[in-house]
Amino acid sequence: MFASAIREKRSIAGYLANGLVEPERIVRRHNELAQEMQNRGYPHRSDISEEDIQMIEKYSARTGNSGHVDVERSIRDLLARCNECAQRMKVYAPLESEEK
Repeated sequence: MFASAIREKRSIAGYLANGLVEPERIVRRHNELAQEMQNRGYPHRSDISEEDIQMIEKYSARTGNSGHVDVERSIRDLLARCNECAQRMKVYAPLESEEK
């Protein structure tokens, strides 16, 4: 998603401002998620090319690696969109605020 947005010169400023992406970690995070999808038997169809990697590195350098991911917010967003994820989270890794 972020690679194609950057490639097509669409802004990801809102994602940066809202703690949803760290440009310097886009490729690594993509690869981690792709591997997890494959481990779970889901298809992965969006490889990142060497050209994309170079483009993302340049973008990251231009923005000064200005992003910061709000992990707890990201988890809450995921759980709001994915019932299966919410059920798994309750069993395997409850959020700190839900443990009290």
